[in-house]
Amino acid sequence: MEGRTRTVILGAGYAGLRAAMELDRLLGVRHPGKEITLINKHNYHQFITRLHESAARGDTGDEDVRIPLAEILGGRDIRLVKDTVTRLDRNRRQVETEGGAHGYDYLVVSLGSLPEFFDIPGLKEHALTLRSLNTARMVRTHIEGMFARFKNVVDPWERNGLLTFVIGGAGLTGVEVAGELADWVPELCRRYDVDPLEVRIINVEASEDILPGFAPDLVEYARNLLGEKGVRFVTGTRIARVKDTEVRLGSGEVIPTQTVIWAGGIRGNPLMAEAGLTVQGRGRAVVNEYLQSVDDPRIYVTGDSAFTVDPESGRPLAPNAQLAIAQGKVAAYNIYADMKGLPKKRFRPQSVGVLASLGPGKGIGMIKTVRAKGLTAALAKEMVPVRYLYSLGGIKLLAKKML
Repeated sequence: MEGRTRTVILGAGYAGLRAAMELDRLLGVRHPGKEITLINKHNYHQFITRLHESAARGDTGDEDVRIPLAEILGGRDIRLVKDTVTRLDRNRRQVETEGGAHGYDYLVVSLGSLPEFFDIPGLKEHALTLRSLNTARMVRTHIEGMFARFKNVVDPWERNGLLTFVIGGAGLTGVEVAGELADWVPELCRRYDVDPLEVRIINVEASEDILPGFAPDLVEYARNLLGEKGVRFVTGTRIARVKDTEVRLGSGEVIPTQTVIWAGGIRGNPLMAEAGLTVQGRGRAVVNEYLQSVDDPRIYVTGDSAFTVDPESGRPLAPNAQLAIAQGKVAAYNIYADMKGLPKKRFRPQSVGVLASLGPGKGIGMIKTVRAKGLTAALAKEMVPVRYLYSLGGIKLLAKKML
């Protein structure tokens, strides 16, 4: 392709940011007609995998889970546009935003995901979610507000359920929120002079057990550890209905509560289906082995936006940060290869493992063939953001963020 080549990347999450940086690196500073535009709703990059800390850990501030994009992209030939995407126009090959339109030759869609509420009555209206730094801040403020209200309310009927926190979904996010909250509760009780026995943390999971994908002995460790901290797990039943003062489970149990934190599922951004892209798996765009939309080879889809299948098992891959980063790199290379007339790379997922925090200093993990729990897993989990920061900006960015 001769002349100017416009690559537009939507979303500066794990996949989109990596795609932009990798394409910039591959093309180099002297590539004629190079034009990379990164469009993101915020002017910062969020560490989505640490939002549970911001939501339910008292000592975690906003700056611990975000970093200005300017600090990451400084010195790179990437144009950052802070805007909200409103429409994908495939016929005109342009992206419409609240602030205007952006034409493209190649498009990378990395718009993340939205909560999937499964048409459960009242859930969307009453539940808190963990989608962003802003929603995490809302969860934290709400939890503290419940303790403050409980302290100031005398009527037992009005107090009922104020300090009952229901977490929907016992996958990685749900369990990590439960663990952080359980460790934060003693501090909140001291601050607001509340008896810890008044507090209930209930994690509800429709499947028969928690933490799918972890070895049974690690799941048992997590159950026992969090159980000792006061977390009650309710498995094998789903949340059937949510009202402003109660949650009804499929088993028939009614839980008085004014706090539901939903971590039970995600779906793709509806802009993809509206653009006519084939979607599956709760609205995620179907891609081929090169991460191109099956409907349009000029559109690459990565991260939570993509419906990808493991070529060995044939099963859909669950979205996660590790997968998103790898997809961002492959999408960037394939755009570069197309520009240069080189063969494209097939995306082959390679997981190095999975880690879960169970509160400060505790965790579980499966790193390839090695299983870890307790402090060892927690330390390994703490190293993940360190390595990630280094990959974004080397020792300079790491030192600036960590010191």
